[in-house]
Amino acid sequence: MESPSFESEEKLRRELIAILLSASKTPVPTRIKFQKELFLLTRSFPKFEKLFPFTAYRFGPYSSNAEAILENNDELFIEDKYGIHLTDGGKRLQKEAESNMSPNNREMLRKVSEMISNICQNMTDDELMYLIYTTYGYEKHSDIYQYLYEKRETIAKRLYSKGIISYQKYQELLE
Repeated sequence: MESPSFESEEKLRRELIAILLSASKTPVPTRIKFQKELFLLTRSFPKFEKLFPFTAYRFGPYSSNAEAILENNDELFIEDKYGIHLTDGGKRLQKEAESNMSPNNREMLRKVSEMISNICQNMTDDELMYLIYTTYGYEKHSDIYQYLYEKRETIAKRLYSKGIISYQKYQELLE
């Protein structure tokens, strides 16, 4: 079986980012949050992991592929004072990509993207990053892990009070 071409992988990357951004009711406020939302999406669908290899970086998991897609496709994606969101061209790409999917896959990807977006939008960057660090690792090379670790009790309480984590996860975050 032939491996996908670079062009087809780039198209898939653009489509996946467009679907993720379309799931958010508001623009994704920061690149940090965008990277973490995409990281969580690829962990939810392992077949997408090879499209966006994530490495440990200064602010947690980081994909240079995702960064390049945002940087090089301003006809699809906008980053302005409101955050990162789709242009009209990006909205067309998202609709086209979803129309080419099976109904089950489209529905599953849409629901998971919306869930990730809703949960992430309800967390501060500190909360999101500490939760990712403690769940998946990636604290190597981090500029802020120690700072977050020192605030772990406050962060864990906020996450638990928001209903984002269970009591068991709350206890784990305090360790």
